[in-house]
Amino acid sequence: MGKEQKKDVFVIGGKPGWTPIKYSGIYDLRALMNSINSYLNSRRYYVIQREHTEKVTAAGRDIKIEIEPFRDVSDYVRFSINIIISILRNIDVVVEENGKRVKRQEGDVDILVKAKISKNYKSTFPSTKGGELFRKTYEKYITKKKLEGYEDKLKAEIRELMNKIKETLHIIRD
Repeated sequence: MGKEQKKDVFVIGGKPGWTPIKYSGIYDLRALMNSINSYLNSRRYYVIQREHTEKVTAAGRDIKIEIEPFRDVSDYVRFSINIIISILRNIDVVVEENGKRVKRQEGDVDILVKAKISKNYKSTFPSTKGGELFRKTYEKYITKKKLEGYEDKLKAEIRELMNKIKETLHIIRD
């Protein structure tokens, strides 16, 4: 049914990594999008839709949706997530669920997720040598424990989001 790779999705500094969820089969696109949006809204993320394109091919519709939710968790820290949903050979099918005939979709779903913490996103500390020194001192001695707590919180939120997606696609969760 669905294939996936298990990786840590959280990155602080450096180059962010993508974590994929892959699924082929019958699914409910509306339920998938509602699940993602509902989760992000419950965590008070502001969602920016970067792309939503559909292309009709002989094998079905190819759909690409890219959203970039973010949430300011403090005046110094922002959580950012990037989600890319690519669906190939999407066709509408009618299936029977609980004795009723319902419309669903069938295709190859590829979801990529990455998350990061942005520190000093409001430029509280200017990007001068002095500002950089103050920023490093602030992070190392004043808010070190708090920043580590934010890292754990973002990791937990991303794992929960990924599990919601897998649950909606009927993929076995971690």
